[in-house]
Amino acid sequence: MVSLCTAGGAMVAVVLAGVATPQAHATGDDREKRSTEVLQELVPSPDGPGCAAAVGKRGSAVWEAGRGKADLTTGRAITPKTVFDMASNSKQFTADAVLLLAGRHQLALNDRLSDFLDNPPAWTRDVTLGDLMRHTSGITDYQDLLEAKGIKLTDPAGPSRATWIHPIISVQPINCWIYGPND
Repeated sequence: MVSLCTAGGAMVAVVLAGVATPQAHATGDDREKRSTEVLQELVPSPDGPGCAAAVGKRGSAVWEAGRGKADLTTGRAITPKTVFDMASNSKQFTADAVLLLAGRHQLALNDRLSDFLDNPPAWTRDVTLGDLMRHTSGITDYQDLLEAKGIKLTDPAGPSRATWIHPIISVQPINCWIYGPND
């Protein structure tokens, strides 16, 4: 798990380094070279935890690379196609985006989750965006569901997870705070 956290931190650092340091900005033919150099500066050892990085231009990836190990035990390398379990690393960004949209009156914290989904399951009608942000949604912890089915969190993700998790989630919004990966 340490490598996942480090990988997430390194990925954020790559983004911030590209924005914050003038030498990270490249033009013309040296963009690929400079992007590789930035990744190597931030992840100096290809044998330790690392990250995958990409540079996009007008909706398309113009450079992508991986550096470091996705799994220190097996030595599996990170590639541009490596899927990371980001766990809770994205929650603060999602919450900030929701609050910005709420501040612009484009949504409200009491909007139901079902309002934002195509063909939503019935339980989403009882959960609001505010419930998710306050960790009071009552959504069953998907990690517990995975483990109950014998699937380890380190197993590759796939559509089969959603197929069997979806029908067994039961939700009852709660009046207390419970932190979990689903909120």
